[in-house]
Amino acid sequence: FCRLLELGLRPVIGTDGGFGQTYFEEAWRELALLKERCGLSGPEVIRAATVSGAEALGIDSFVGKLKAGYECDLITVRENPLKQIRAFRQVTHVMQGGKVIF
Repeated sequence: FCRLLELGLRPVIGTDGGFGQTYFEEAWRELALLKERCGLSGPEVIRAATVSGAEALGIDSFVGKLKAGYECDLITVRENPLKQIRAFRQVTHVMQGGKVIF
């Protein structure tokens, strides 16, 4: 995988399928692997979980960024994920459609 990154692969994060032993609430593991084993920076990992996924799906003109006119869901975490990528393991709030749902 690291060689693919060297060749220009832009990774995306996605456990939305929820198949096999992949659970929805464990997307943080993918983030941690990209940072800790593949050497991506914190911002690169967060981009893989947001903008890159939207680009891969061809919907980056209206999702994937925190920007006026874009649709977005938000999460909050207790720690700064740029300093500790495993902060995503403990989501404290989820906002969807402008409403806090968790």
